[in-house]
Amino acid sequence: MRGAGQADEFTELETFSLGGGAAVAADDGRVLLGTSGGRLEIRGADGERETLDIGGGVEDIAIDGYVFAVADGDVTAYTTSGIELWSTDVTAPQRIVPVGREGVLACVTEDGHVVGIDTETGSRLYSVERPHGDVTADSTVVGGHGRVVVASWSFLVAFDAAGEPLFDPHIGGAIEGRASLAASV
Repeated sequence: MRGAGQADEFTELETFSLGGGAAVAADDGRVLLGTSGGRLEIRGADGERETLDIGGGVEDIAIDGYVFAVADGDVTAYTTSGIELWSTDVTAPQRIVPVGREGVLACVTEDGHVVGIDTETGSRLYSVERPHGDVTADSTVVGGHGRVVVASWSFLVAFDAAGEPLFDPHIGGAIEGRASLAASV
């Protein structure tokens, strides 16, 4: 906490523009920024920096050991130095989130599915229909602690790392914020 009259201790190190349609993701030690022009900027807490050009417009990104990107209808994994590890064709991918230490990346699709992808191999682990996918095509997705949580209007659905539904309550009002914690959502 700051005492009375104590100034902020921020120092500007660098500024840059990502342009429109930027995506942001983070893990324990890095921030990942993606642009619609296909550029990925990785900034580490230790000052390490990497810039990757993946060639296609980035629609969504995630980071959890590897860098994951949705671009041109594919979900692709890269090392932080830019080596492509695998690419998986997913019909209409919309959002991706790491599910947690289980090595699963969840992909929510525009056609109402949740697809589990193995983070090491890119193989599909499961594909389940997302309940209430007909309510809105625009869903908010968070992942972590072995869960993926999808919020659509007043519906909140949680799946475990194997794609099994954990709960599916109707909240009764528009959902504005959500998080997945170790023991609760």
